[in-house]
Order: sequence, then C-alpha cells, then structure tokens
Amino acid sequence: MRKLDLVIVGAQKAGTTSLNQYLKSHSGVVGHSVVEFTYFTDHRLYNTGFESAFKKYFDKQEYKKIVAKNVTISQNEDSLIKLREHNQDVKIVFLLREPVSRAYSSFNMAIKDGWIDTDFNELQKIIIDKNYNHIKYRHFIKPGQYASSLKMILKYFPENNIRIYLFEDLMKFPQLISNDIFEWINLDKSIISTGIHNITVKPRSRYISRLVNLMRSQNNFVNRTIRKILPYNYYNKIGQMIINLNRSKSRFDPMNSNMKGILENHYSSSNRELISLLNKDKLKDSFIMFSTNNWISEIHN
Repeated sequence: MRKLDLVIVGAQKAGTTSLNQYLKSHSGVVGHSVVEFTYFTDHRLYNTGFESAFKKYFDKQEYKKIVAKNVTISQNEDSLIKLREHNQDVKIVFLLREPVSRAYSSFNMAIKDGWIDTDFNELQKIIIDKNYNHIKYRHFIKPGQYASSLKMILKYFPENNIRIYLFEDLMKFPQLISNDIFEWINLDKSIISTGIHNITVKPRSRYISRLVNLMRSQNNFVNRTIRKILPYNYYNKIGQMIINLNRSKSRFDPMNSNMKGILENHYSSSNRELISLLNKDKLKDSFIMFSTNNWISEIHN
C-alpha cells in the first residue's frame, strides 16, 4: 500500500495552501486535487480505506513523493493517531503565524465562505466568559494556541520527523523553505512558482457565500444527489469556481485595537509555553527560522 511521505498539518491561515502548492510544483511530488485531504478527519472517508481515498484525491503517478495537507490534523488527537497508524515515519510540517492576526484572518475567511455572518468583536464576550467550548472559540481562537498542538504532535511523532516554520518566513522566503523540505524528503532542489494562495478578501455577495456553503454541506440533499452523478473532483471544482467568482478585490478592515489587545493578552501564556517548547534541545533542529525579525523573537525577548 502506498503511504503519504509528508503532511502539512496546520495551522489554518498560516500559509499552508501556498506551501502545498509550492511543493506540488516539484516534478517528484504528487499532491491532491482539492484544498484539504480529509481522509484522517472524515470518518466516512476513512472507513473506505486509504487506497480508495488515494484514487479519489490524487493523480495516479508512481514513484513520486506523496504530499498532503489538512490544517485540522494538528487540532485533533484522533486524526494524529490515524496518521501515525497509516505511516509512523511520515514527515510532519507545522506552520506558525502570529496568533492574533491568524484568528482574525480565519474569522474573515469564514465570512467569505459563508459559514458565518457576524462581527469579530463578538468573540470578546466568549473570551471574557471563558466559554472555551463555544464553537467559535474552538474554530477561531484555539488553533492559535500552538503549544498544545505541538505537544500533541510530539506525543505521536519523533522530533526528527517534524519541521516547524513561520508563516512570516514563508511569505518572504518561499524558495528557501521549499528547498529545505525538498532536501528533507530526499528530492533535488527545484525552482517553484511563487505566489500567495487562499488570500482572504471580502465576498462580492454574502448571500452567494452562504448559498455555496449550504450546497457544500454533506448533509444537504442536493449535495448528495449531485455527488452521485458527478465525480467528486469536478463537483469540488465547480464549488471553488463559484467561490472565486464571488471574490472581490477588497480586503477586510483592520481589527480594532481593543479586540487586538484582548487577544494578545489571551494568547500570552500559550505563547510563552510555545517559546519554552521551541527552546528545548530536542526541537532545536525541527524549528527553522530564516529571519529573527518576527513575533517569536519579540516574545522571546
């Protein structure tokens, strides 16, 4: 049975889509045709077996490194267990982004995709009330608590199977990071086609965003019916095409300073724990920085 060679496990809105595209541009890499490979997070897909999922999501190409991405794996212990059972030697890439900006970008992406239609400032009450089981806390704020995710990854995979990079470095040095990964998985260096993918911009119509989100729901009758007729890849491409046509050129307004301060305070303890983890000798070869002018260095100082 073929096995994944490398998986980008997160974090959401930390450049994972861009990195996945860079790696897929290598002639020695085969990647999946959709944004996220949901095999380890979707119970129904998992129960069909990896061979079935591989045929569904990947191009049939032999003798190439298989690279996949799913940003929720780093948040889900059951998914990490399944990944380890699939291949205990798989390479893990974990991207970190300054957590406040990551949370805001994630929230705005949910608006763009039609999942929510509310104001970011409502998260303030959730934080103050310590309502940590609230779905919006778990979806938008918790993913930025990188220390807990990293400890969970280390529970199932050895340090030398893990690479940790910064989103800020990926934006500045995409070729350097891509080449570092290519060498890590025993491929020659390769010139990548750079560019930023999955940029969060305002939708032209929030109504269309909500409609597309409804249509993509697996519990939707129309969704289930069409997927019986069309191959999944075509169905997904149609949905993505509508989303792209609904993208405007306008960016979301900056986060207000009060909400930014609340989130910075909320993430402070997690950030300190993250620094402590990254400073441990066992991770010194796993965490790779290409610039010291970043939020990690600021916290460390």
